[in-house]
Amino acid sequence: MGRRDGPAARRPRLRRPGHDEPRRGQRGGRTRATRAEVLANVREIAEATPLPVNADLENGFADDPAEAGADVLYAPGLRTLDEMRAVVSSVGKPVNVVMGFADPSITLEQLAGIGVRRVSIGAALSRLALKSFMDGAREMRAGRFGFVGDLPPISELWQAFD
Repeated sequence: MGRRDGPAARRPRLRRPGHDEPRRGQRGGRTRATRAEVLANVREIAEATPLPVNADLENGFADDPAEAGADVLYAPGLRTLDEMRAVVSSVGKPVNVVMGFADPSITLEQLAGIGVRRVSIGAALSRLALKSFMDGAREMRAGRFGFVGDLPPISELWQAFD
């Protein structure tokens, strides 16, 4: 089956403002989308899918997730429980916090207690895996192999994928 066969062929291709069309005075490539373009695109996505759609306020494109037609407020950059609580209490939509850069002592129970409805970790697990790789490579460069003592048994890895 080709890329445009099957269910994907029946879905509308959504525009990517600032990516698909060259702007006047530019030769194409990536450009900054306007606030109106971003909000219109988010509304188009929200209308095209039954899945929850996040309003990403990281770049300041919406002050209210409802303005973009989103179901969930995606709020990266919040570091403390107090910052998270302030956002949750100020919007009328479910809030998604990103724990990849937040205070690691915050628990899921605490997040639920302040009303957070969704938690993301961004690239935290891949960064953790890369850190382990880099630690092992540094040891090998120094002529040591102590990291092999920390490896889980192969049977444990297989169990994780059963």
